[in-house]
Amino acid sequence: MQRFHSAATIGLFTIFLALTGGCFDNRLNMRTFDWSEDKDEPSVVIFFVDGLDHSRFNALLAEGKLPNIQKQFVEGGVSVRNAVTSIPSVTYPNAVSLITGCFPGHHGVLGNQWFDREDFFLRDYSSALTYQTVNTDFENPTLFELLDDKLTVNVRCHTRRGVTKSFDHAIGTGIDWIFNRYHQADERVGLTAPIVAKFAQETNRWPAVYLSYFPGVDAMGHLRGSDSEDYKNGLIIADEAIGRITATIKEYRPDASPYYILVTDHSHVPAHRDQFTDLYAWLKKSTKLRIHRGASEGSIPSWRQSHFDRCDAVFINGAYRRVTIHFKSESGWEKRAPTETVEQIIRPDETGLCGGLPGIVLACLHDKDDKVRVLSDHNTFEVERRDLLDAKQYRVIEITSPYVNLASANGDSDGMDRLPQDDSRRVGRAHQAATPIEQRWARPTLRSLFDADDTDATDTTESVVELLRDWSDGEWRSSHDWLERSADSELPDFVPQIVEFFDSDRAGDVILFADGEWSFHESAAGGHGSCLAADMRIPMFFAGPGLPGGTEIPTARLVDVMPTALDMLNESIRLKGKPAIDGVSLLPKLRDAAPRP
Repeated sequence: MQRFHSAATIGLFTIFLALTGGCFDNRLNMRTFDWSEDKDEPSVVIFFVDGLDHSRFNALLAEGKLPNIQKQFVEGGVSVRNAVTSIPSVTYPNAVSLITGCFPGHHGVLGNQWFDREDFFLRDYSSALTYQTVNTDFENPTLFELLDDKLTVNVRCHTRRGVTKSFDHAIGTGIDWIFNRYHQADERVGLTAPIVAKFAQETNRWPAVYLSYFPGVDAMGHLRGSDSEDYKNGLIIADEAIGRITATIKEYRPDASPYYILVTDHSHVPAHRDQFTDLYAWLKKSTKLRIHRGASEGSIPSWRQSHFDRCDAVFINGAYRRVTIHFKSESGWEKRAPTETVEQIIRPDETGLCGGLPGIVLACLHDKDDKVRVLSDHNTFEVERRDLLDAKQYRVIEITSPYVNLASANGDSDGMDRLPQDDSRRVGRAHQAATPIEQRWARPTLRSLFDADDTDATDTTESVVELLRDWSDGEWRSSHDWLERSADSELPDFVPQIVEFFDSDRAGDVILFADGEWSFHESAAGGHGSCLAADMRIPMFFAGPGLPGGTEIPTARLVDVMPTALDMLNESIRLKGKPAIDGVSLLPKLRDAAPRP
């Protein structure tokens, strides 16, 4: 999760809520349980470490710096060789995906900030007032709601709808956040274990699900970078807290054998000040669009509509390595802007994406309900989806030669005849038939404006284009086949996920992904959100009864965790009659896992 804008403000407000009986230690909807029920029923313990970078994590394991994880999960459990999170690789979308088993495009939480063009509503979770409002922003049933007759416990996670009991320790956490004491914040998660155990004794029932969330690792990644000593120490502290929790469980339940899951929402990519691309400045300089960036405009719908009606675009920079842009169409905000129009803005000429700005690996545009247009600097691809016998299939097609614009290829004069026609007076130009976007659109090459003459050796654009070309064989493949084919590539699980992402209108008209170690934020020391392996590949481990230690399975998705947890609890039946999810239970594969090489 990207770092809060004002740690002091959030910390003080957190303390205030705690002192005034806020929702951080919520006892509402408490249920009582019959002690006569079987005490040996299965349980699942989930360790959710925010921003656990795949590369740094593996390096610290190899150095012996994470002994508790090494013992519990590496030696005692099953790892996933190539586990991937969901697009976008940002906290809130994937926190919801973790507990619903659905991709962000299917649950509607598309970022830590997102815009709803129908309700003229811009959600931002980065404040103490709003960080838990995510629980009202999606309708998909959660793991906790599906287990509504069982005791479930959450420690610190903001996304927790339906849980029986949450422990947040708001006063201590608020003080930690004020002073950037992120290590101490994660230490408190481990120190909560005895409190959880005593609470379970009071209710005469051990939690069926016990979820512990560690926010400090991600916060330190944004503040110092995942290549820093502080980030390393954060992982060591999280490892110690995990060891404390497992030891407490053994102390209070010596005869129990719970399942354990270790997972994260995204990796974390270090950023460098000389690898910063200012997409917002480029959009402002290269067009005359009126762009909204920042907080929402009021709580009254008519006020919000009035404000956004005076805007041509909404710009959202989430987690610093992905940007989403919404453009107003001919009829207003009710419909997406024409794809050809968006492409002409994002790739105006032969200089490439955004007038030749460096640090952008791909731009993805909504095309049709089952089609996404994927742009590199000089290549265009289509990712398509079809339903065949109740199973989705996907394919990739390269549809243009370098520098050829789709509008010309499709026989359109320039695509601008599809733009809005009713607002030329706003910029005082003579072309009264022109549209708001056309009036503000120019085609300068802005490379010189941003000192963007060179790219870094870590850029992956060329290999990504070659990868997409290799996949452009026109063959239809299932979602699982694409996962298996791409999980160890630079674009893990990209083909099925990018189409599913645009199923939600909140996804915007275009999403741009950062390349290499480039950032879309000038002061962040680290970020995430891109579609590349550095952001998408995540650690994922499982341990527990019947799972062979020291083994692995080849692939998995974050959305698989929820149905796997239900299966571990022998409760998969609870998904029957519910809306379909994207994840599948991994338990059969975990039981048959092969020894790790």
